[in-house]
Amino acid sequence: MTDRKPEKVGAGTTAGISVGPARGDDLRDFIALCELWADEFAGGDQDFSADKAGAMFMFLIESGCVLVARDGQQAIGLISGMAVERWFSSELVVMPFAVYLMPQYRDGAVGDMLVMAFQEWAVGQGASCVEIIMLGGGFAAAFAGAIERAGFGRIGQAYGWRPGVAPNAETDRH
Repeated sequence: MTDRKPEKVGAGTTAGISVGPARGDDLRDFIALCELWADEFAGGDQDFSADKAGAMFMFLIESGCVLVARDGQQAIGLISGMAVERWFSSELVVMPFAVYLMPQYRDGAVGDMLVMAFQEWAVGQGASCVEIIMLGGGFAAAFAGAIERAGFGRIGQAYGWRPGVAPNAETDRH
């Protein structure tokens, strides 16, 4: 999808790595990567529904974007989302729903490729901006470098709340 090369390449190589739009037959890979994300992010504290992830995949294939990073034929990461109008204006904004990259590929280069491809898709949709909220998990720190290298800046903070659960700044995963 993208010929742009990351400005800063991590310790690994991008040889054999590709990023492109998902196809209907990528459903199993999408679900597997989403389950890895859920396990890492929630630490087993949340239920994972393969059926729900599969339904979201099919919805995003038709109405949004699912980009898959591959090392040869193996799916190693994804970014998915859609363009929506802001609730108070007609400004088109792209927001990702799921972003994940397997730990052994978090050296920078592959994350950069995913972000660049997502930016290109957003521009193609006519979006005025892309807003990414990083909620946590081991991937968040690694991915923050990719979004910063792609020109993103901080625009606020994210907060979460669950009824009956006391907040704990060190372990919150809402």
